[in-house]
Amino acid sequence: MSPAPDLKSELSLEEIDLIAINEFRKLKNTSVLTIMFTDIKGFTKMTETKGEEYSNVCRRKHDEILVGIIEENQSGKVIKHIGDAVMAIFAEPSMAVERALKIQKEMKIAEQTIDELGGLTVRIGLHMGQVTTEDNVSLDVFGRHVNRASRVESLADGGQVYLTYPVFDSAKGWLTSNEKEIEWYFHGAYFVKGIEHPIEIYEVIAEKLVKPKPPKKAKKKKAVPTWMILLCLMALCVLGSFGWSYFDRATVTFTYKGLPIVKMDHGNEVPVDGDEKESLRKVLISMPQGKHLLHYDTRRNGRSYAEIEIKRGENFIRPEFKYYGLPYLSKNLYMSSGGPRKEAKDEVKKSYKYYKNINTIVEAEVFFKGSLVSIKDPNNEKQVKITYSWELQENGVVINKDTLEINRDLNDREEFKKKIVLKKNERVYYYVEVTARASSAYLRIIADYIEYLKE
Repeated sequence: MSPAPDLKSELSLEEIDLIAINEFRKLKNTSVLTIMFTDIKGFTKMTETKGEEYSNVCRRKHDEILVGIIEENQSGKVIKHIGDAVMAIFAEPSMAVERALKIQKEMKIAEQTIDELGGLTVRIGLHMGQVTTEDNVSLDVFGRHVNRASRVESLADGGQVYLTYPVFDSAKGWLTSNEKEIEWYFHGAYFVKGIEHPIEIYEVIAEKLVKPKPPKKAKKKKAVPTWMILLCLMALCVLGSFGWSYFDRATVTFTYKGLPIVKMDHGNEVPVDGDEKESLRKVLISMPQGKHLLHYDTRRNGRSYAEIEIKRGENFIRPEFKYYGLPYLSKNLYMSSGGPRKEAKDEVKKSYKYYKNINTIVEAEVFFKGSLVSIKDPNNEKQVKITYSWELQENGVVINKDTLEINRDLNDREEFKKKIVLKKNERVYYYVEVTARASSAYLRIIADYIEYLKE
């Protein structure tokens, strides 16, 4: 096992690593990344007992399997190999979980069919969070999330996949839709080296490849003592003696550690006391009795919703958030090399949902199609004409189909950027964003929440 890396030494990210991370998250149009950390169980012992030549063969076969699965269809990207450990990033938490489970499945098959891999198992940890400041990846911010993913991975045993709560919460919709094949378990909150507050550990298992096991090398946070719960109940009974009128009003406490800033009924933020490290957060405003809708944005076009019901008296509520992602398409074209004409194109078809209000979920199917074409001036290879083309269909109806042409000098360092709104309603709007930077051109077709619309 490789020890959890020291970010100032063993995992010193180079400029090329940061560029790769930044390009990947821009390609995926997100400021939030899911970080995967893996390593081989018992690799050091294997090297000592069977020699470096044998262990290097194992590691190369291990790397081939992992890189192939992680980077399949450009869903993820391997950033670093640290001995027998691998660090990778994903834009979608559900995709990171899916690929982690696929790695364990393929490693199980390889272990049974490749002699050199007999007895070799992999442990995996996943954590997610925002990694940018001022639209660029921050090494300090990214490093903290990498450290947490590494610590979580170090708690796992061979064949296990451990998640932090943010990954589990964001991927819960995908997990639920695949619950016949996938099982998940909550092991509790654990203290780990270098992190002040305990981390909630979840485990996911596919096809019953392993049995769920809680971490053995970490101290578990103790649950609230029974006497304290009884004391709270007695206190509530005493309060009841002051009369029913006290309970005719409603107070709300969220029992949700790591609670993000939430809004209610597509309106204002809900202020709460304390900070996100606490498990009990009292709401500081009066919330009307009845059913309400809470939400927070994981990213600009990804929103998590929770339906809650407030009754008179004391309400202790743990919102069950469900993630809904809006569709997008992103393509880029590099024009500095190649023939007189270069082209990049793609299309996306996706069904998605969002809450119109507490009682209404809107479902829609969209089709995005986009292309970029650059043609060099035959008399001046530094001059190009870029043609951006796009098409948007919603529920089978063409909403917009258009092109935009610009002439560009590849030596021009000034950025060209234009945003075109295609359609909007009370909750969502569609837009096209075209960009040109030096020898690169970008086209994005995006569905976004109306709160982010600035015209």
